[in-house]
Amino acid sequence: MRHTLVIICLLYSSANLSAIYHWTNQQDVPQYSQSPPRDRSIPRQKIHIKKHISQEQTAGQSLQQSADAIAQSNAERQAAHDETRQRAEQQQQMKENCANIRQSLAALELSGNRSYKDGEGNYRRLSESDKDKRRQQLNASLEKNCR
Repeated sequence: MRHTLVIICLLYSSANLSAIYHWTNQQDVPQYSQSPPRDRSIPRQKIHIKKHISQEQTAGQSLQQSADAIAQSNAERQAAHDETRQRAEQQQQMKENCANIRQSLAALELSGNRSYKDGEGNYRRLSESDKDKRRQQLNASLEKNCR
């Protein structure tokens, strides 16, 4: 019996604490109180306080916020992974291009008077000036892209 009486008193006291009254006294100073003013001639206004948001609502909101944060983190991680993979592919392509340039330069240096196929499918031999031009082009490409 005592326990129920204590619980009822606590519930009643918390319900009373939620009401707040606002009025202005004779000196035009705003007053706030949990009980209305004793002088009933003073105009008063009861202020309704919003109840606290239940933990279920905040848990649902925080769960949604967590899911959004995880999704954003996953998207950022995937973008970083894609960027890293693209950079690695570019570096691999650059290494292959450099290897091809070095191989062409070595073939030009060691092969002597070899015939080359042009864009139209015709074979022709390079003169010494053509070899020098080609060697300069290959060296320039090596300096520009492979150092």
